[in-house]
Amino acid sequence: MKMSELNIADWDEWYKRQASWTRDTRKFLLKKIKFNEVVKTLDVGCGTGALATEFDIKNWHGIDLDFQALGFAKKENQERKLANADALDLPFQDEKFGLVFAHYLLLWISDPIRIIFEMKRVTKSNGYVVFWGEPDHAGRLDFPKENAEIGTWQTRSLIQQGANVQIGRSLGSLLVSAGLSDVSFGVIGGMWSADQRADLLETKILKSDQSILSSETYPTKYLFGEGNFIYIPTFFGCGRKM
Repeated sequence: MKMSELNIADWDEWYKRQASWTRDTRKFLLKKIKFNEVVKTLDVGCGTGALATEFDIKNWHGIDLDFQALGFAKKENQERKLANADALDLPFQDEKFGLVFAHYLLLWISDPIRIIFEMKRVTKSNGYVVFWGEPDHAGRLDFPKENAEIGTWQTRSLIQQGANVQIGRSLGSLLVSAGLSDVSFGVIGGMWSADQRADLLETKILKSDQSILSSETYPTKYLFGEGNFIYIPTFFGCGRKM
């Protein structure tokens, strides 16, 4: 994702907000797979470490290509085990982790099945590969018309940045194609309050995306409240390595 227009602290706040949207899904999936805190975990595309605090620090490992984000994560907690590495070529031996997961990652990957195979490789037998949330921007719903206009250009901006805006709906099929067993997947619902409003951070994200389409000008104000909403279907999925 384009990092200009926002500083690393802004992105950390945004990643933590995204994590809050999928927290209940993580609790559900961790219970489903009978997760034990002593299991070694790998956070693929960990960014600034938004999910690190939800796992035992001794057993959590994170990798990311963004060195600045890793530096921020390390500054937050010096005990974090981090590596500046590519998810397409994980720097770990086969069957090292009991749980390998990612969050808002595959939409930025041109060859998602290859990454899932690589995540599977470093997962122990009977361990799990899990995706807490992968958005499907092509299935976005916006109301009223003004929000729909924002949705159209923001999706175009993501495509121009290299995002796969249909990755969410493909998640279940990808997990099956990777040869994982006991595959489960679904979509996270949405709920809004009548007085909800966009805040400064959301406005910054919109302006950052708008800057990609610099030759055009679009509104950057969400219209919430009074029954208005923006909903981006976000899929989750998990599978077990036999």
